[in-house]
Amino acid sequence: MDSLSESVEQLYPRDIVQYLEIIAFSRNNNEKSELNEIQEKCLEECSNNELLLLNFDNSSRLVEEIFKGYRPAAVQWMKAFMKIKKIKQLHLLYQGAACRTLETFLYALSPDYDSEIINHLIELVTDKWNDLIIDKSASRFIRSLMRYTVGLPRFTDVDTNKRKCDKKEHKRIKKVADRNKSLVMKQNNINNDEVSLIVQDAVECDAIAKTGFVLNFAMKGLEKPNDTLLQLKGKCSSRVWQKIFDVVDEDMRQSFFHSVLEGQLCDLACHKFANYVIQNFILSASSEELIVDIFDELLKDISVIFDNGKWSVINALAVAACKCNIYQEEFLENIKLYFGCNTEETAKFFVPRVITLQNDLIIDEVVQSIRFNTSLSNRLGSVLLQTLLNFDCNAIIIHSLVSLSKDCFMELCKNAPGAYFLGLFISCRSVPKKKKEKIGLKSKDSLIDMISDRCASHVFDAFWDSGLLKMDLKEKIMNYLRSNPRMVVKSKTGHAIMEKLNLRGYKENPKKWLKQEAARMKTIKL
Repeated sequence: MDSLSESVEQLYPRDIVQYLEIIAFSRNNNEKSELNEIQEKCLEECSNNELLLLNFDNSSRLVEEIFKGYRPAAVQWMKAFMKIKKIKQLHLLYQGAACRTLETFLYALSPDYDSEIINHLIELVTDKWNDLIIDKSASRFIRSLMRYTVGLPRFTDVDTNKRKCDKKEHKRIKKVADRNKSLVMKQNNINNDEVSLIVQDAVECDAIAKTGFVLNFAMKGLEKPNDTLLQLKGKCSSRVWQKIFDVVDEDMRQSFFHSVLEGQLCDLACHKFANYVIQNFILSASSEELIVDIFDELLKDISVIFDNGKWSVINALAVAACKCNIYQEEFLENIKLYFGCNTEETAKFFVPRVITLQNDLIIDEVVQSIRFNTSLSNRLGSVLLQTLLNFDCNAIIIHSLVSLSKDCFMELCKNAPGAYFLGLFISCRSVPKKKKEKIGLKSKDSLIDMISDRCASHVFDAFWDSGLLKMDLKEKIMNYLRSNPRMVVKSKTGHAIMEKLNLRGYKENPKKWLKQEAARMKTIKL
């Protein structure tokens, strides 16, 4: 086991640890006021042993558990940490449990009252930056320090647009950002997992602190296109570029297309790592000029992307086609051709084959309808169909869906990919109401069964607000639910639906409920 210093001679603080174990065992049963008293007493017992406790995994975890979120303990430990030699401070950052405890204490500090400690930590990590960033424990501490400095929580998604950075915070994070700049075009560094995560967090922090890090990173990428292409294909470095393309402006994306990506898009789109970057690049494109450039290059090789199964890229192209409709017909024709649905006779196979992503799917044809194995439905196929619904030329989807048998339609409702697609279809404004009514006929006799099913309930929910159900049918459904509540309440999903329908209100006053429901439907834009 590692030791903090020679004088410690690996003396395990057994008595204090036993005391901490008792406190940790009993703390969950204490009220908050009692807990503060216990923490205060415990802090006195740990006095002068702070670093010794950090030096052993078990004791360090106990300290973290007992004092998490307790500022007096954080200040006491951090001040003890600051007093030891720098080499010993770094040693603790390399120790997993000790580093995690210090990270927990960091988030218990006050940005206003503990600036001396925070500034010391920033000086420490920036001074030994190149060594710390490649260590798993130390790099995580750096990431936490960056996020804490700009007010972000520990590795969770937040709306950074609502957060502002004051001058003091800006100065601190700017120092860290300046050290990050040294990583910008070092392929070996940025393709390291730890370094990649640091740079990704730096991108997120830059959205708040406006240090210029992202702009500098992007400009360096333009200057060395060959190195950038290598980074786009790296397992870890590609994730950095995914975030970069999300946040840079359209002019910068346009520059990247002409300086780095032009002529390489298809190769990158089919690469096992780079395809995620290209997906983000296409999704983030907003100008007609850039979308035209992307389609001009990829449409001629789109069959290669199909054959490689890069459906996320295909869906990104579908999203782009929704923004710039001049390519919708050609793009859809390519999809129909790949799935063998490009004739009048085969058009009805479109939904089954796309939702399963199988161009050789076996489809049974019965009298005036078709059926297929709905258990083969694929999430990416469902997402693609949902995007294609927004096309101006979506008639083939409607035709194929209407061709499904009633039994097949209900089976599709009861699996997640099918349910989310059908729910969107019913609520989609670009689908004519008459076409939706044909779909409604397939499910009219099965609406009650949908309520208690985890997936089909999404379809029921869409039907309820679609305007397809007349008030007499809604009344019939509510009467059934009032008479048979147990059939539905047996599932959490059914209970949630009944809460939404306000079954209690219907039981108390059916006429009032019907009047309110009719008024509500008038306010919904169909």
